Amino acid sequence: MHSPDKYNHTGNSSAECTHNQSGHAMPLVPEDYQQSIIQQYKLIRFDISDDTHNSDTKKKPGYLWARATFLDARPQHLDQDDIRPALFPLNSGFDPAFPYGRAKQLCTSPLPEPFTKDLRCNDNELTGFCRIKFLQDDGEFGTLVGMLANTPDAYSGCLLSSRESDRFLESLGAETLVPRDILVTDREYYQINVFTKKVSYEFQDQPRKQIPFASTVLLSGSLRHETLCKNDGSPGTQWYTDGVAGDGYGCAGLTPYGDELGDISYFVPVRLKASAVRRSAVTWQEVPSEKWQAPANEEVKEYFCSPRKPFKEFILGSVGGERGRKFCRYIDTTGENGFVATTKRGRIASDYLTPHIDKNVGWEAFAGNLPEKAVIAGFSFSNPNKVSTDPVYFCRFTNNGFSTYGKYFEKGKVCKSSFATPGGNSHALVDSKNFEILVTQ
Repeated sequence: MHSPDKYNHTGNSSAECTHNQSGHAMPLVPEDYQQSIIQQYKLIRFDISDDTHNSDTKKKPGYLWARATFLDARPQHLDQDDIRPALFPLNSGFDPAFPYGRAKQLCTSPLPEPFTKDLRCNDNELTGFCRIKFLQDDGEFGTLVGMLANTPDAYSGCLLSSRESDRFLESLGAETLVPRDILVTDREYYQINVFTKKVSYEFQDQPRKQIPFASTVLLSGSLRHETLCKNDGSPGTQWYTDGVAGDGYGCAGLTPYGDELGDISYFVPVRLKASAVRRSAVTWQEVPSEKWQAPANEEVKEYFCSPRKPFKEFILGSVGGERGRKFCRYIDTTGENGFVATTKRGRIASDYLTPHIDKNVGWEAFAGNLPEKAVIAGFSFSNPNKVSTDPVYFCRFTNNGFSTYGKYFEKGKVCKSSFATPGGNSHALVDSKNFEILVTQ
């Protein structure tokens, strides 16, 4: 990855390291890094007037944006809130089942220094769109789209890619004139694309209506805009120029190895019909409740978990390890690989949330269809073609004589459990079609 200093068009040197008294270089800590890129690229805080999630939805829906600070005062999982990050599964091409991880060089969100580390893949989990605001040389504000850096070691923020595959910017000779190859982690300095109970999004191969613009920036004397799209499963943008029908460039820009001629679909806002509000009876807690409950409730509390994800999306996992070395194992959105939740520093520790259910619960044998009283663990993003959440259910089965805890998958009507190991040596799953579903009594 390139250092931000390499693309400094302002002439201001960005300190990439500090020095101790002996003169040895020391890597920047993230806080110092943030200040350096804010100053170098003249990043601007978003104001409340920049938020659009309260826009009149009676009109043609557009992209909805909210300052990332809305995450700060929200609960652990954003299950029933009015606005939520518009997340969708990310296809990185990474397959950990192969020796050393197939296509690890194609991980779609490598982060710049000082965040870089080996084998940084998005564990086939979730991403979304974000944008930054910066002061241009003409004194006007510009906006630019990035992708949410939703990585397994919990670094969150707005990732502006290296733009190495952006032929449009290259054609203008402007690829060095926009902020790129940076990670903005300060939530005051980026917005998240969000959805509400009235407006969401879907990927369409042939949009039925004109796609709204997501950004505006002055380049080579003309206003340029980005629309949101997806290319071979990875998020991207497509450029437009004011007064020009189309610039003839494909969907690229947010991934370092994007193919502009890949399988392209466009991210289109859609109005939602009113639907019954679904609720989960489960509270996910940082500190497990010490109040003793019925045996099944205690069993759920001890053996299920949810990894602490940066944008508070919900993922159901199961607890592995013993006593002081417990960890949370979970399954990726493809349902094919298992992973272990880690902290920003890569430690497994106990970086997960614990379920608490006030109602008495029990187990019921699965008989072909979900029981009416099945307990909803939470709501998860799993549809690659639209932003929507589906209920997730607890299940258990017997494996080699031991109770095994997992997540119910409607496809195949199967209960799957992650048997991933903390060291990353195994990403295995076990499953069974002879299982039980957790229900309220």
